Amino acid sequence: MSNRTENEGGFGPFLAGFIIGGLVGAAVALVLAPQSGEETRSQLTNRSTEWRDLVNENRQTWTESMSQMGQSATSALGGIDLNSLTGKKPSQDTQIEDDEQSA
Repeated sequence: MSNRTENEGGFGPFLAGFIIGGLVGAAVALVLAPQSGEETRSQLTNRSTEWRDLVNENRQTWTESMSQMGQSATSALGGIDLNSLTGKKPSQDTQIEDDEQSA
């Protein structure tokens, strides 16, 4: 038996099955939903506020940690001139930083 005879259904039956499956899934979700849409939105708002507060509280700690890691990396490199390794001139770095700040 060839693949052609096994797959002769075409796109029409697939599309019908996809639509029917979507409708059945949506109906099941509505019936089994543990809370209303308003309650879900309220819960999402509260959670996003909690995450924002958590980030704001820990921002200083993360900034200090990143600074310490940068200092450790610099000391580990032992004074290697990174510009000579990358082929950049110091003026190029300054120009890139100025472009990033203006963006």
